[in-house]
Amino acid sequence: MRLAMMLLLAACTTGTSTTTPTCALEAPLATPAEAAPGETVVLVVRPLTQSRDTVVTVGDARAEGVEVARTECAACDTCRDDSGCRTCGPVCAACVEACAPCVETVRFTVPALPPGPAVVTVRNGLGVSAPGTLGVLESETADSGR
Repeated sequence: MRLAMMLLLAACTTGTSTTTPTCALEAPLATPAEAAPGETVVLVVRPLTQSRDTVVTVGDARAEGVEVARTECAACDTCRDDSGCRTCGPVCAACVEACAPCVETVRFTVPALPPGPAVVTVRNGLGVSAPGTLGVLESETADSGR
């Protein structure tokens, strides 16, 4: 009985996870390539997981309103599972056709940053992306004071 209680308590401990990312995500491609703070940008990047574990960083700031979308990816996911293909890296030969229509995107709101180029990265449960670039434009609220 004492052993069972100790195992139960050990299973309920809290703390930080030390999960090691399994892969590098592709460099994100921003649409539009330039946007002002407060505007919405969509990144094409893969592989994606879910909104709850996805963080977008623009410059030194964390983006808000992060939403992940995976469109027409069910057949690709099934093929990868059935064929034993890795989620990371290039699509295996057996799944090229099934994965062709799959599009993975992250939508976010550009944080308040000074104008100029900013490095964009995406982090999720699978890993961290290579850096991409977003041109941050001067916000309209900054213009209205002139």
